[in-house]
Amino acid sequence: MPLENKLYTALTGSTLITAYTTRIFPVVAPPETILPFIIYVRTIGGQINTLSGYATIENPSIQIDVFSTGYSQVKTLSDNIHSVLNGTTTFRSILKNDTDLFNEDLEAYHITMDFTCINRE
Repeated sequence: MPLENKLYTALTGSTLITAYTTRIFPVVAPPETILPFIIYVRTIGGQINTLSGYATIENPSIQIDVFSTGYSQVKTLSDNIHSVLNGTTTFRSILKNDTDLFNEDLEAYHITMDFTCINRE
């Protein structure tokens, strides 16, 4: 199963996330999406190869962006995403970095997180 499907399942299957939002989208949110919402996108793909060939394991980087009208809520959601991804057993992820931002167009607090992942295909 593709990593993006596993990621979406992990996020939508956790009350740590769905208590705040069920608006979780790949790549871009539809216009006029109500806050808060989450976007995920593969920023770097990569397959792991051995001397025998493709090892059926991929090592992509995934960026997850969280948007909310309140700073406290966006921090809680980003922390909860990190907890959910740390606890999933269908793939592994490591948070490489996260950045606090403000999106003036949306008038929303925004946290962007970069994860490196290992996924058996």
